[in-house]
Amino acid sequence: MDTGAFHNLPTNIIDTNQINTFNRLPVPMVMGQAKIGLPFGLDAGVRIGGIPSTSHDDGTTHVDVTNSVFGLDLRKALIEEEMIHPFGLTLGLNFTRAKGHITATTPYTSSSPNLTFSSDAMGSARTDWDTKSVGAQLIMNKKILFLNPYIGAAANKNFGTVSTSIANSGTFTVNSVTGSLDGTGGSGSATP
Repeated sequence: MDTGAFHNLPTNIIDTNQINTFNRLPVPMVMGQAKIGLPFGLDAGVRIGGIPSTSHDDGTTHVDVTNSVFGLDLRKALIEEEMIHPFGLTLGLNFTRAKGHITATTPYTSSSPNLTFSSDAMGSARTDWDTKSVGAQLIMNKKILFLNPYIGAAANKNFGTVSTSIANSGTFTVNSVTGSLDGTGGSGSATP
């Protein structure tokens, strides 16, 4: 969304500067990860985390966020570093799924000192996602004294669904205007 252009829309009836979901997002996410060594040079891992169902009110805007993440890893040592092999080489496979939503609702208000109005109009937006990623990594390492630096390459295939809906409902009635208003006005309706 081009929020800069959105905030500069030529209207005094709706204060578009009040609609800025990105500044209201609760971003912290908790993630736990565990790995275990298995026979035959295999390692397995699991990741679980996300944003627990969270609500946030900022003035008259209400935001709900939920996000969960689950992932699996499997790694196999292809080459163990030893006297005859100057480096180690590991192949890794992974799967990650993220699923959640964000919903924001805010009433329409006016910032014009020349306008009195009555309104029960609400704007709402919701984005739902269910994304998945499958990937492979090739990781090379070289022990140098007590350090063990790694270098690698990875390829991931990302897929899933993301859907967004925006709805405006209610009425906005101008009761009186003192002086003049800049901008445009009008009415409209839409049925999905």
